[in-house]
Amino acid sequence: MKDLALIVDGNRGIYVPQQFAAMFASKFGLTPEQVSNLSNPNNDVYWETWEDVVNGTYNIDGNMYYLEEHDGDLFLVRV
Repeated sequence: MKDLALIVDGNRGIYVPQQFAAMFASKFGLTPEQVSNLSNPNNDVYWETWEDVVNGTYNIDGNMYYLEEHDGDLFLVRV
């Protein structure tokens, strides 16, 4: 079984990426440009930036994680 945690509920719809950036930018090491790109769903590169973030892997407290979307919910999964 995967070691995972729900970090943003899908009820936020198109604002899931925006909420993620607002809550976790520093923990995941998002660049200021990524945070800016994810600040507004009407931004031309909003979804492209989000795809880059979701496809990344992240070292948090010495453990590797990745993000996984399922039915609109966003999960943090430990590798």
